[in-house]
Amino acid sequence: MVESGGRGAGNRSCLPHRAEEDVLVHKFICRGTVEEKIDALIEEKLGLSGEIVDGGGEALLTEMSDAALLELVALDLRTAVADG
Repeated sequence: MVESGGRGAGNRSCLPHRAEEDVLVHKFICRGTVEEKIDALIEEKLGLSGEIVDGGGEALLTEMSDAALLELVALDLRTAVADG
């Protein structure tokens, strides 16, 4: 039940067909692969979202202006194309 791109146990599309079914999910990520990098990004994003919600940041997000929210999620082209 692990799809490419790091989607697996956390992906709702992988939920059992019936709620009473038990499913055991194993996540296999090899070191030095793209999948390892994707998995690290997913874990980082889960941690960040948890900090926002648990730390009361959810209310702060709802109080942001449209412009401030857009700036928060906008792609920074200089960073995106920088060598690194």
